[in-house]
Amino acid sequence: MSVPKDGAQKGMPVGHTLRSLWANDGNWLPRVLVAEDDDELRYLIKHTLQREGFRVIEARDGIELLEQAAQICEDDGAPPEILLTDVRMPGCTGIEALSILRDCLPGTAILVLTAFSDEDIKRAAGEVGAIGVMDKPFDLEALRDAVTALLR
Repeated sequence: MSVPKDGAQKGMPVGHTLRSLWANDGNWLPRVLVAEDDDELRYLIKHTLQREGFRVIEARDGIELLEQAAQICEDDGAPPEILLTDVRMPGCTGIEALSILRDCLPGTAILVLTAFSDEDIKRAAGEVGAIGVMDKPFDLEALRDAVTALLR
């Protein structure tokens, strides 16, 4: 996935980015639910996306992913715009959590993150509604660009 180097989005006025349109005016921020059991990586993802103007909700494992998704829907009346999930996590895997949540996340763009990518994982991710799979390790700028592109 790619976006223009200046960060401009399709349909946005020239010169505007996520940060300038949403974060600075005090209105709606696109919500990203991040499920990652590696504390350091989750921290890096969170802060990378927050700098771009996203509201990031964290989950430390598959069970917390299920709980956070339900809480977001209850609090906000809608699912998050984007969901990033690791595959291998304690409690239940990201794929298992997505299979449970599949019908509860209409319109949510899902990206699976994994260090163990193979055709079976890619197929399983697609079956539970993921738009794509990103292999770890990844560059945080590449993740930022991929997440930003999901809003198009």
